[in-house]
Amino acid sequence: MLSSASILFQAVLGNSRGTLKQAFSQVCLRKHSACSLTNSLPVYNIDVLTSHQSPPNPIQLRRPPTQTPDTYDTTWVPTPPNWLLGTWSFIYSSSVSYQAYLNFQVTLSQTSNYSFDGTLQDLVTIQLNATGDTVWTIYGIDTPTRVGKDGSIVAQDSYDDEPVGPITANTYEVIGWGYDSCGVPFAVWYETPLPNSTIPIFDIVSRSDQGPSDLTLKSIFEAVTALDDPVVSDLASKSKKLIQNGARDGLPFPTCNASCQTNENLPF
Repeated sequence: MLSSASILFQAVLGNSRGTLKQAFSQVCLRKHSACSLTNSLPVYNIDVLTSHQSPPNPIQLRRPPTQTPDTYDTTWVPTPPNWLLGTWSFIYSSSVSYQAYLNFQVTLSQTSNYSFDGTLQDLVTIQLNATGDTVWTIYGIDTPTRVGKDGSIVAQDSYDDEPVGPITANTYEVIGWGYDSCGVPFAVWYETPLPNSTIPIFDIVSRSDQGPSDLTLKSIFEAVTALDDPVVSDLASKSKKLIQNGARDGLPFPTCNASCQTNENLPF
């Protein structure tokens, strides 16, 4: 059975030379409640919202910097300062492992060395069917990715994620970002394969656990088509919507003490 993302991607592919019927109207089409937010952050810069809201603006995607590290795309418009910080909900993913998680989120924050080396700390939090309401945490340090023939270029919005302990590392890269038709921030991520895999990962994350509006999802998959990258296109077509069932609504954002940062005693 085709995933909802695959069906939507194929629909966009079939309409790539035409227009999606009134797809770029300023109407929020949500299954539950129009433009409702969970774990959202306020918009601080109205100019950024105006120029990066999709629709009406098309979404600009880039090829993942790690795909062609010797030819870094200097035309990339980076996310505004601190825009990535805070909590994001994973809405779609091509990862089979991620698809098994419930209420998958990641919280990004600055390390004490951020002003010197740009490092972030990330706290992944998930629930599992097998363990009920328990929120499991995975802690890591994210270092800006270096590309170029001699590694002298810092790739903007790209981080080498280095979890502590038994968790394996990889790189995640923002290849698209903006605000949905309701003004909710979203981002499109590409992840390099984990060490025990050869398959990269395509993710769509949002400040809302309901994800981007339907109109914006169409725009995202239309942008994937326009990018014309076989790897990204294949991953996007295989992505599935993750389960965000509201079980964490009203709970405080998780914290991570010294014990948590060891990533020990995880159930997987």
